[in-house]
Amino acid sequence: MGCLRSFSVSGGMGAASLSKPDLIHDDTVELARRIEKTGVSALAVHGRNDDHMNFWSINYRRVADKLRDPAKWSEIADIVASLSIPVIANGASSIMAARGALWNASIFSPKGKLPWEDVKKEYSILWDNDIKSTKHTLKEMIMYYSSLELPEGKAVIKSESLEDLA
Repeated sequence: MGCLRSFSVSGGMGAASLSKPDLIHDDTVELARRIEKTGVSALAVHGRNDDHMNFWSINYRRVADKLRDPAKWSEIADIVASLSIPVIANGASSIMAARGALWNASIFSPKGKLPWEDVKKEYSILWDNDIKSTKHTLKEMIMYYSSLELPEGKAVIKSESLEDLA
């Protein structure tokens, strides 16, 4: 319920669904309890909400939330305390990884986080992935650490094969 991607919002999904309060539940803790009763094995919660509305929603964020804004751990703690299943969120029993892993997948490495340039090179050479997805991931890495306007960004944009990316 929090995806801000244009394809999701334009289709009335993701964050767009939050503009229809009749489709969401005002009390997220109660909603989390209801979700738990369906038999799910875990629940993922995005730790941001809209301070101007009278609800706290599962996986909700708004355009105004900055990606680096801290999660609202106290609100997540209320959900964690009310459930017996694992809650996947910042500071909870497990984690969600999206942009952090997209920008540098070595966050999962037992050796620790590696320089993004090394990760970028390894990603484009070693992993059997289609060119479109690989280019998307590499562009995300470059936009986070650098700029697509620099030569490395332009090279990724122009690439037509995995060999070009290596």
